[in-house]
Amino acid sequence: MARPQAKGLHACIHAGAKLSGATVCRYRHCDVAHAEALLAANRAKYQRALIATDGVFSMDGDSAPLSDLSTLAQRFGAWLLADDAHGLGVIGGGRDSSFTNGTAVDVPLQMGTLSKAVGAYGGYLCASQPVVDLMRTRVRTSIYSTGLPPTAPKGTARLCFAFTAQHPDAEIERLAATERRRLLGSFAP
Repeated sequence: MARPQAKGLHACIHAGAKLSGATVCRYRHCDVAHAEALLAANRAKYQRALIATDGVFSMDGDSAPLSDLSTLAQRFGAWLLADDAHGLGVIGGGRDSSFTNGTAVDVPLQMGTLSKAVGAYGGYLCASQPVVDLMRTRVRTSIYSTGLPPTAPKGTARLCFAFTAQHPDAEIERLAATERRRLLGSFAP
């Protein structure tokens, strides 16, 4: 799998790329044209491809051009992964970096930590159900880890839903209501 990857990324993306064993092609920081050139030159060689980026880069605070990267990923049949550890709760009305321009950008793999703006612990992955199911059954660091206490997901979910409630959007509200029922069902106040 080819993995065009921005320079200046958080260490977890570098570690994940190394652990994957995939071929990694690094594109210049926030340079969509360079990522496009790498995909054009290399995409046909690989069955799968993933464009990995931070949503907000921790060292200099700038945001990835997610809309352009999403378009690029779709054009080349690649996945887009955004690590939004520094975007959630901070930009895009608190939602994350995929909402910085007021509309949602298609980011099939949106992940991050809950230990910064949310003030909890653990992490999250927003993805399709088949991807989430795969992660639940195959990710060793999750499988062989201590589970969260029941109050942690409840408080985190409430805070995240509060972010979306501040900036309503019909589709987001529908998804949030579904997730609220799923996540909080057994923890009803």
